[in-house]
This record gives sequence, C-alpha cells and structure tokens, in this order.
Amino acid sequence: MNEARAHSILAGQSSLARKVYEAVPIAEPWSLNSIMGEVLRLGHNVTHNNMRGCLRDMVEAGLVREPYPLQFIREKVTVKKAKTMPMPSAQLPTSTSPADFLADAAVSLRAVATGIEEVALKLAEDSEKTAETMKAFEAFRQLMKGMS
Repeated sequence: MNEARAHSILAGQSSLARKVYEAVPIAEPWSLNSIMGEVLRLGHNVTHNNMRGCLRDMVEAGLVREPYPLQFIREKVTVKKAKTMPMPSAQLPTSTSPADFLADAAVSLRAVATGIEEVALKLAEDSEKTAETMKAFEAFRQLMKGMS
C-alpha cells in the first residue's frame, strides 16, 4: 500500500481508531493485550471492546493485518521518493582574475539598474495617465451632478 492511500484510509477512520493505529507495531505482530498496554502508555483511554472494534475496522480497511488470531501488525506502507530536480549550476566566471570578475559583475549590475529604471519610468507614465483619467472622470461626475 502506498503512503497516500494509507493516509486517506486513516483519515476516514475515527479519532479513536487513529489513536489505536499509533499503538499497532510495524515490525512484529503484537497481541491485543500488548497493544492495549501501548495505548494506555500513550495516554489514551480505550476500552477493550472499542479497541477490538477499531482493529477489526482497520483490518477490513487494509491498514492492519492479523497474521495470527488476535495478533496485529501494521500493513507495510511504501513511501515514494520525491523526484529531485537538478540544481542549476552557478555559472563560474570565465576569467580567473578577481578584477575581471568584478568587471563582469559591474556590467551585470548596470543591466539590472537599467531594467529597474525602465520599469520606474513606465510606472510614472502609467500614473500620469491614471491621474488624467481621474480628472476627466471627476469633471464628468460634476457635470452629471449639476444636471440632476
């Protein structure tokens, strides 16, 4: 069973069942009494009958197996490895001297500054157009107000 399926099945279980699931071992099957002890150790108060019902529901759902009578173990959950995207490698300077590196950096920074300046001029132009439109709208509104 994959991790997403196990998570969605567990989300459909009651909160009591999720607490019991925390106590069910992964490595080896435990008896009902051992699981009950673990539930109590975790600080949850569950009756024997409620725990049996939760375990039965989880066996039916496929979250828990019962390899032997009244011995329970979690179903193995496979975790998909996340695909790792290759990190883009930083471009190393083609020249070896620090002065050349600083000169290249200065050229790059000038290009960035020019781009920022162009954007600022465009914003100022748009702001002026907006101000003119607002003046025309206000004049129209005053005209309409005078007509009524």
